[in-house]
Amino acid sequence: MKKNFLLFLFVIGFGQLISAQEKSNDERKNVITFSVLSAALSPPRWTFGYIYKLNERYWIGSEIGYGSYHSIPVSHKPKYKINEDYQLFEIRPEFFINLSENKRVKHLISSEFFYIHHTDCNLP
Repeated sequence: MKKNFLLFLFVIGFGQLISAQEKSNDERKNVITFSVLSAALSPPRWTFGYIYKLNERYWIGSEIGYGSYHSIPVSHKPKYKINEDYQLFEIRPEFFINLSENKRVKHLISSEFFYIHHTDCNLP
């Protein structure tokens, strides 16, 4: 129970690391994302993303995820019954629209499409 609680705190605290260029909030145009949470979910993978602000209302971005037997934590392998030939690749283009006129609070709606190629052979 203590392990699960610590994992929960870690995921909440560091689930989405976001860094941006050193500019004021109004001038910020690029955002790089890294998701630790996707490595803890099934099927596990590491996800990196990039978001570009076109103007005050529209943003576009993409996320790329990759997972393999050797890239996931040892504790997840028996939990998800992952074989040594497990491999996953995903790509997610995204489009965001800011619905609010307020610059301090963003109300976004987004659309995302995805392609996932997952191989995991369970032959007897």
